[in-house]
Amino acid sequence: MTVIMPNKNKMKTKVLASIVIFGMAVMVLSSCSKLPQGEIDAVEISINETSTLFESGEYIATLDKANAAREKAMSINEELTGVIAKYKSNVQSRRS
Repeated sequence: MTVIMPNKNKMKTKVLASIVIFGMAVMVLSSCSKLPQGEIDAVEISINETSTLFESGEYIATLDKANAAREKAMSINEELTGVIAKYKSNVQSRRS
């Protein structure tokens, strides 16, 4: 069985982009004071772990960890979007 390894520089670029994007997502999520801090902390820890893995040259593990952090951040975003939609709906129905 032959294992095909992706181009190292492309992998590094993809991983770095993921880390930066997720770091920015955590900053945005952190500014929402109503979120459970545990959820934000879990995403932040994952991002910090990706940085450590990246620095040690474990690019595939880094990408896996970054993808897991992205999924968690997306889950939080979906939850927030639902809450905001319900809030807007309640505010509009009160005005009617």
